[in-house]
Amino acid sequence: MAAFATSGNAAPPLLGGHVLHVFPSFGVGGVPLRMVRIINHFGTRFRHTVIALDNNFEAARGFAGDLEVALWPVQALKRGTLHTVLDGARILRGLHPDLLITYNWGAIEWAMANRLWPYSRHIHIEAGFSQREADSQIPHRVLFRRWALARCALIVVPSRLLEDVARRIWRLPPERVRYVPNGVDVARFSSPARDVWPGFAATRRTRNRDGGALAPREECRAPPAGIRNPRYFDYCASRGLG
Repeated sequence: MAAFATSGNAAPPLLGGHVLHVFPSFGVGGVPLRMVRIINHFGTRFRHTVIALDNNFEAARGFAGDLEVALWPVQALKRGTLHTVLDGARILRGLHPDLLITYNWGAIEWAMANRLWPYSRHIHIEAGFSQREADSQIPHRVLFRRWALARCALIVVPSRLLEDVARRIWRLPPERVRYVPNGVDVARFSSPARDVWPGFAATRRTRNRDGGALAPREECRAPPAGIRNPRYFDYCASRGLG
């Protein structure tokens, strides 16, 4: 497990490039899990501070053990956009990261804070829209993004549609909008395990006293959150696991 620190009165010591990530949530989901893999890939080249605006850091369990990642809880008070921007500016001034990365609309006030008081180089990652914006853009959000992201070093989007929206509707500089599609590591699924359900694991084969190999022993773990399929429990009962 990574060595985690929580917020205090001072910023964590800088051990190279310091990257500040501001997520609406760092719960288990597409964007946080993808960034966990990217952060693990770069290893100790960078030091990271992760802010989750809802104080949900469940995805942090996926960080590699040799990383130093500071999890920075914030005071979750809804006091309006102006107060959020000012609070963001205050924390940015204290942390003074080498790079700020904001994620989606939920962190846009932090983008605005860095726009008004530029503390660091800034990348914004827009992974998609909420249901409210699925069919059409919301005018005040368009204007807010247009101004808050105008001086971003990069705006990263995973689809051609978002690329077009960022350039044509948000009117962001085309040379700063980068299309980076999401990918699937097909090698991970090239040889899928058979007869395996989430929550089960086959231990290594062991040998008895005569040297003969014993069949692997399955173990029934507590079902992961969200598993509601009754076949999961039927499978467990049929094999005497529990």
